[in-house]
Amino acid sequence: MTGLRNKLVHVYMEVNPEKIYSFLNADLGDFEKYIRIVLKYIEADS
Repeated sequence: MTGLRNKLVHVYMEVNPEKIYSFLNADLGDFEKYIRIVLKYIEADS
């Protein structure tokens, strides 16, 4: 997902919408992992 973010920010004119759709459907685990890490941080800080 980091590579996707970099392409969106820096070379957005070359972004292929089909690839974006594919990345978002295939790599949702990255978002789930991020959410777990944030929740763990919040719980530890409470």
